[in-house]
Amino acid sequence: MKDFCHRCGECCENIQITKEELEILRKENPKLAVEPQEDDKFLIRECPFLYAISDITYCSVYNKRPTMCRMYHCGRIERNDKKRDTTKEIRELMLKNPDYAEYKMAMETEAIEYGNEHGWSLRRR
Repeated sequence: MKDFCHRCGECCENIQITKEELEILRKENPKLAVEPQEDDKFLIRECPFLYAISDITYCSVYNKRPTMCRMYHCGRIERNDKKRDTTKEIRELMLKNPDYAEYKMAMETEAIEYGNEHGWSLRRR
């Protein structure tokens, strides 16, 4: 399956996490700064697990990354494409590009499965 992630780091901003995900991430960084939110959720404003080499970003906890990081997609086919902001734009892209549709669906399935194991109650739209 083609990977449409261009390692821009956009998914690493304002990440909402559950208590379970916070416990996992605090094992990696006990001083992780979070802001409490409603419904026992927390917000990470700036991700300390992000690092860059040249213009490519990497996640030092990729296999343990939170559900919202797993779920995020910008809808870019090429790195310099315009970000697609709306559900309508993403659906149109999926209809035009079967490879992107496969990528997005696989990413969403992984995020839902991981999320439901770590304090989220997610279901496919």
